[in-house]
Amino acid sequence: MIHGFISMLKLIQKIRSNNYMVKKALAWFAKSSWWLQWLIISMLALVLFAPIIGNSFVSDDFSVLKKVCIDRQLNINGFFRPLSDITLFINYLVGGFNPAGYYLTNILLHALDVLLLFHFCRRWQWTPDTHKQLLFAGIAALLFLTYPFHSEPVVWILGRACLLANTFGMLALVIMVSTWKEPYKIAGVAACYFVGMTGYESVMILPAMVFVWLLAGKAALRRHIIWMLTLGLTLSAHFIIRVKASGGVTGEYGASLLSTDPLKVLTGVVKTSGRFFLPPMEQGKLMTLLFIIVAGALLFLLFKLWKRIRADRQAVYFLLSQLAFFLLASLIPFLISVSTHTSENDRFLHLPSFFLCAIMAFVIVTFFYQKNALLWVVAGLTLYQVICLQLTLMNWRKASAAVVSILDRLKNREQGRNIYIINLPEETEGAYIFRVGFREALILRNIDTAGVIVINRAKRDTLVQWPGILQPGKVKQGIFIPPSTYIQQQADGGTTIGEMNRPGIPVPPNSVIIYWNKQEWIAL
Repeated sequence: MIHGFISMLKLIQKIRSNNYMVKKALAWFAKSSWWLQWLIISMLALVLFAPIIGNSFVSDDFSVLKKVCIDRQLNINGFFRPLSDITLFINYLVGGFNPAGYYLTNILLHALDVLLLFHFCRRWQWTPDTHKQLLFAGIAALLFLTYPFHSEPVVWILGRACLLANTFGMLALVIMVSTWKEPYKIAGVAACYFVGMTGYESVMILPAMVFVWLLAGKAALRRHIIWMLTLGLTLSAHFIIRVKASGGVTGEYGASLLSTDPLKVLTGVVKTSGRFFLPPMEQGKLMTLLFIIVAGALLFLLFKLWKRIRADRQAVYFLLSQLAFFLLASLIPFLISVSTHTSENDRFLHLPSFFLCAIMAFVIVTFFYQKNALLWVVAGLTLYQVICLQLTLMNWRKASAAVVSILDRLKNREQGRNIYIINLPEETEGAYIFRVGFREALILRNIDTAGVIVINRAKRDTLVQWPGILQPGKVKQGIFIPPSTYIQQQADGGTTIGEMNRPGIPVPPNSVIIYWNKQEWIAL
């Protein structure tokens, strides 16, 4: 009995000092099949993203779904992203226009991305300590699973284009660092590269990442030539098909990508750098202060990290490679920029966030390996990310509710009765509502478009100038609806609706006028 008690004390000490349970769990997970690993991560992702599963389609979703699923046309007018369109059509064949299936697909793809990052970090060896390498891979995967500032590709149906492209990009990198024979590696990476580019333009920088990997491994010149020639031919083939199919290379983002305005690029770099670590916020001064604090802390950490690992050449090469990957993947968000006020365009942070999470995991493991503080640091960072993510999901829930509410009103209106819509919102805190796709939404819901008149669209930049909800105000001969609409009674007894410096349009009797007050639809 005493011997058993002593053994139990030793086991408890072992668990406390060496994170015994974490080691056991990671070892079991690493030995499991890919399918089981994906299932486990998918269950976690479903719990994390549960709030969006009941959401409706929003904005551009309606436009593309009508074009792909009803008109049976690929959405290639100025773009070349057939990969996403094909998967949307498959969703339609399986579940019709039930949004839940589309969101579930996005969540499962996100879980697959988490798994790919886990294997990428596990296979690129930078330490002889097997458990340390595995712990690093597990932390990177956890951080990516909960990372809150790249959620747009998961929570927005059309964000799937970016999600799919980066999935194939990461699959290419996993193949690259695998133990496959060289010819199979090259063929696998090239195939993933070609398919990924039919999803989104973000993955086009993959050859540069392969080049960095070859440099880090001190590959012979012949290997460099073979790899770059293969990927160059793959890119050329893609461009030929892209131009023939869509008539262009970069779509509507071409002008932004080719911008030579140094000040604009510098601003994009600063804004994007801050958004990698901080949630969007309206208070610009607070955002700047927090970014300065974060930037200072990061520089200090990198300095201390360099002092700790500079004698370990393998770790140094790995860290420099991940920093290079991160910077290469950040080129598009640096050039196009992302919003610091809302989560809009967070999809541009998706690809670089793979490597950002890997770098953060590397830093954590390097400083806290075999220390009790490791679990506290990981738990604290994960909690911060989960809270920020749930706040973003709440915005998408609000956007969905706004879409459902207006479409239900229009669906249930009396036959022959006109409805005039004021302040049709484009988005709420970066979550799209109807920046486009309103007419297509009516068609998909079998709503008669005749008699539905949109007076104006409300942009966020305009709405933020009116604090709180929008309240109608009385003016001479009528009502003023902020920010710019007038409803006036005419001398002949009729009613008109107009905007500043624009003539009003007559409103027939028995019509309904509704407006968006930034929180809900109000009928006058």
